[in-house]
Amino acid sequence: MLALILLGACAQPGFFIDPPNPLPLPQADAIVLLGGGWEYRERRTLELLRLGLAPRVLMTGVGEWNGLGMPARCPAYDYLRGAGVAAEAILADGKAKNTWEEIVWIMNMAQRNGWKTLLIVSDPPHLRRLAWVCRKVLENHGIAYRLVPTRPDWWQPYAGWANPSAARFVAFECLKLTYYSVRYAWVKP
Repeated sequence: MLALILLGACAQPGFFIDPPNPLPLPQADAIVLLGGGWEYRERRTLELLRLGLAPRVLMTGVGEWNGLGMPARCPAYDYLRGAGVAAEAILADGKAKNTWEEIVWIMNMAQRNGWKTLLIVSDPPHLRRLAWVCRKVLENHGIAYRLVPTRPDWWQPYAGWANPSAARFVAFECLKLTYYSVRYAWVKP
């Protein structure tokens, strides 16, 4: 059975990494904009905000802060503010260094504020590993979430190996998923 799963993952890595999720998106307490990407994640987050699916954004991956406690030189933050999102509606973290740490910070923010539902935005090749981390961290603390894929023009699940950038992303995600499943298997957030 495991051999068939691995064969399918190698033949169609896009569908292994980016499982389809056709259900309509629910209302949520917050939209999570994960760091590490630019442009597509921000656009999708803004789209969800404009649909009224949540009143706030939790943003990770902020590198520098200004003296006023706001992100400095952060394209994602600047994009959202430039599109009219109020500064008060954006909560940001710059300490998390990887997906695990981002989701732990998000869990802590949700618990501190009594939030029970999250929409988490990321790129399609990142979704399998992100789902694994969210199951380990969020579900064990009663926080419901929905992974929301971006819509990058370079991503085609049926032709995951055709685009060199997508192929590299998929290959690294497979390695990272393997690493995470060993490194964080017994870690309790």
